[in-house]
Formats: sequence, C-alpha cells, structure tokens
Amino acid sequence: MVSNNNVQLFRKSGANGTLKPAEQAVVRRDTVHHLDNLLDVSENYDTGIQHFSANATKKIILWYNHKGQVNHEETTGILSLCEYNNCVSTGDLSKQTVADAVIFVVSYQHVGNRPPIKRGKPDQVWVFKLGESPYGRNFHGYDSLAWTNQVNWTSSLTLDTDLPHGAGFMRTRTEPPIKNYSAIYDLKTKTALWIVSNCNTQSKRDIYVKRLQENGLQVDVFGRCGSFGRKSAEEMNQIIPQYKFYLSFENSLCEDYVTEKFIDRYNNDWILVARGGANYSKILPMNTYINTADFASPKVLAEYLNELGSDRTRYTRLLEAKDRYEGRYGVAYHHSMCEFCRRLNHLDKYRKTYKNVKDFLQKGRCTSPNDI
Repeated sequence: MVSNNNVQLFRKSGANGTLKPAEQAVVRRDTVHHLDNLLDVSENYDTGIQHFSANATKKIILWYNHKGQVNHEETTGILSLCEYNNCVSTGDLSKQTVADAVIFVVSYQHVGNRPPIKRGKPDQVWVFKLGESPYGRNFHGYDSLAWTNQVNWTSSLTLDTDLPHGAGFMRTRTEPPIKNYSAIYDLKTKTALWIVSNCNTQSKRDIYVKRLQENGLQVDVFGRCGSFGRKSAEEMNQIIPQYKFYLSFENSLCEDYVTEKFIDRYNNDWILVARGGANYSKILPMNTYINTADFASPKVLAEYLNELGSDRTRYTRLLEAKDRYEGRYGVAYHHSMCEFCRRLNHLDKYRKTYKNVKDFLQKGRCTSPNDI
C-alpha cells in the first residue's frame, strides 16, 4: 500500500490536507484544453511547435497492464509529435521506480482491491484508464480505503475525465466537398443498414431495431448478429452507397459514449441514426444526423425515416448539410497522449487525487433504455 506521505506530497493541500475548492476548479476545468464537446477540438499535436530538443530528458509513461494492446514504439512516436514532446511510453515494469506516470488499464482486467505496487516516487502520477463503456465493468474494490486518494488522473470516454479518450472528433470542413447529391440519391435503393456483432447488449438495441422493422422500416442487418453475415471491407464499400440511413446504435446508454459507430461511419454518403446515452445535441454538430431520443417511439421514427427517405429534396439537403463536417476517427488517442505529456510538464497545475475513483468512473454514468 502507498504511504500517506507520498500521497500528501502529490496533493495540493488546503488546511485539512485536501484540495481547496478553487484549486479543484482550476484542475478540473482548463480553459484551453478542457473538452466540452467533440466538435472542432484544438488538437495539440503535429502543430509545428515543440518545446524540447530530441536529446531532452524524457518523462516515462509506464503502462502497468495493457494485455499487449499498446504498441509502445508507435505510442512513443506519437508522443514525439506533440507540442510537449519529451515523453516516452513503455511496458517495462522495471521502470516502475523511475516512471513519471503509471497507467492502470481497468477496461478488462481488475488490478486488485489495493494498489498492486508502491508509488515509485512522490510525484509519480497514477492513472486509471477506461477505454470502453463503464457499464458492467468489475470495479469492485476500487472504492476501498486502500485506493482512497491514490489515483491522480483518469482517462475515459467521458468529457469530464482528465484525459478524454473517445473514438475521435468532428471537424468543420474549411471547404465542403462538391458532390452530385441527386446522383448519390439515385443509387440508394434500400433504406437502413445496421452492422452488429454484439448481440446481447445493455441498450437492448436489437429490440429497438425489431420494433422499427415491425413498423415498416426496411433494416438490413450485417455482422455476426445479422442475416446478411459478415462482409469484407471491399464488399461493404460496394454495399454502403445503396442505403439511405445507417443505424449508429451503441451497445450501452452511457454518458458521452460515442464510438466509431458514429465517428467512423459519419463520412459515408448516408444519414446516421444515433441511439445512445450521450447528449448528442451538446457534443456533436446539430442537424446533420437523426437522434432516436427525438421520437416518441420506434413506430414514429420508422414513419419519419420512410417519409424522409422518399423525399429527394429533403434528404439531399440533409446530406449536403452533413458534409459541412467530417469525422476524424482514431485521432483522440493522439490528442489524449499529447495532453498527458503536457500535464506531466505542469504537475503543479494538475495535482489532484480521487477519493472514490470507482464512483467517478461508473456511478450514474449509464441509464436503462426507456424507449422500447
């Protein structure tokens, strides 16, 4: 277990040894780098500005457990492109005593009811990283006394985390593409497509899709859970232009949980129908997609989609409006790692601890479906 002395050295203290409210506000809400939405994020890498020479002393980011999912050479390469470019990534546990930060990946593997290691040095930052929906994750014990005030930063898909790491961002195009939208519409002989391979989910999206089908909406389901099965990327590229709508339905209804189902699929020539726990109108460009939450029932939505899909003028106008933006899938990892290194270079500004990291990551983050 980590000694209280180490924790106190890391924390910026008030009279009672806790964060002062004003200081906590500064930590949690940086005017430049805090994310309120996913649109037009100021990405802090590949900017042409770098603060350190190649031979500067490096800050070590140690991944304590990552199940081989992190390519450290690639991640160090990403870090070298950041404005704060003096960080490196490693999985070498022998670096634990000298590492400037230790990441505990809590998406799939439980790291124990108490810290599995001792803090290597007083200013070593401990990070809990959750790269998936918090629903159903085994966080038992992370609210224990042993973990109290041990975790300094968090990284997850929610925008109020210290190091947000979602599927990507949206960007306003400086020059929208020039397309023949009428010709695009003429290719669309089918209504809605859904790709799904996780068949039993918290959001009960399968039931919602069934209700759409029962109310007259043609939905072709691809993937492991669908009658059309899995297709190669090349095959999908031939299939996608035939459809007017894509069902971007998340597997769980959780705060800010917007995945590649939206970001990556946005750039195709169709209209996305989103269903999830995020406040879409707050974090994404409005009037470029359809949100199931705006409809009283699957029946009402099915009627609307059939009507919109049959109206060439309205549909193509929406398609053109959508093309004022583009999805930037995958870049959030770059942004998150660069933000990580920036904060390591400004520890005094970002000193904090989580009294109950389990509650922060999980409590109240997800809701049960109430639309089916």
